[in-house]
Amino acid sequence: MWSSCLRWLRAVAVWVVAPVACAAPMFSMTPVEGPYGDDQYYGCGPVAFNDAGQIAFSCGGGGTVWVSVVGGGWVRVPIPPLKAVFGEEARALSADGTVVVFYRQKHGVRGSYTWHPERGMVMLEVPPGTKWGEAYVINDAGVVAGSIRTRRRAAVWQPDGSLAPQQPRPLSEPAGTQAIAINNSGELLISTWNNRTFFDKVPVRWSPEHGARPLIMQDGRAAYCGLDINDSGQVLGCFCDSDKCAVFVSDRQGRYMLLDAPYEAYSKPIGNINNAGQVVWHEYSFTERRIKYRDADSGPHLLLDLVDPSSPWPALVAMAVQAHLNNRGQILVFALMTDGKRGMFLLEPMAP
Repeated sequence: MWSSCLRWLRAVAVWVVAPVACAAPMFSMTPVEGPYGDDQYYGCGPVAFNDAGQIAFSCGGGGTVWVSVVGGGWVRVPIPPLKAVFGEEARALSADGTVVVFYRQKHGVRGSYTWHPERGMVMLEVPPGTKWGEAYVINDAGVVAGSIRTRRRAAVWQPDGSLAPQQPRPLSEPAGTQAIAINNSGELLISTWNNRTFFDKVPVRWSPEHGARPLIMQDGRAAYCGLDINDSGQVLGCFCDSDKCAVFVSDRQGRYMLLDAPYEAYSKPIGNINNAGQVVWHEYSFTERRIKYRDADSGPHLLLDLVDPSSPWPALVAMAVQAHLNNRGQILVFALMTDGKRGMFLLEPMAP
């Protein structure tokens, strides 16, 4: 699961890491100009980051969606030709630059579409009588996943915008389900909750071949949240109790490894895992927000501690707000600066 630099103490269901002296990775840090130049408005920021280094950028309250162009510059994503469209939000970005956009209309109608600069816009269908189709993620084959309401159900769309013939189904009723991650094999990570009490239930893996499988480890421990899934089927998730959370990586057999010690949590973490097993995650405590990094050879580390010491930029960052990791090991950081402005930075792995 990870490299030989770590000494694994293998139990039946759990991997335990014995600390060893492994060299920490280092990153260069370069500012990235956003679509509004040096002005990064409150509530706006990067949403997704692909392997080509492109960025999907939008505002959390809804507004204009932008996608960066390879080689420099930004292109504005058009709005759909519908009445009273407002509140657009970028949700995901595939390797070829296809962006997933969620939009709102009056009277509670909500929908989603994909857009590519050459192929144009593809509206995602919803069943007749359904007012809400919300897409969240896309894989490199153009398969999109999210959820459909009124009874909220995880949904999968084909690249042409039609609903896939085989749709995810919950393990039990009553359950609301929502796809939150997809890999290039079409395997989904789905969050679930009780539709009557709205309490979270155990997240599940789902694939057309194997159906739904709860995210329960070999030792019987149930995950509280699922965050991401890579092409090897490794899941990034969390265990949480009343006041603490711990982030883990697990494989398809239910073996898992804690990435760091449990921490006092204000809310559940968020994060990404790439195909090399590198992980970036956010920890939200009652007093601070921390972004951490771990790879196969070392960690955990505070992300900005890994920036080249000769770089002037970390000293100008008051707080790192977001971090997005791609399969090339690049990390896009969105930060609150000491002068009160917001900045976007590209962290590139440096040669050992």
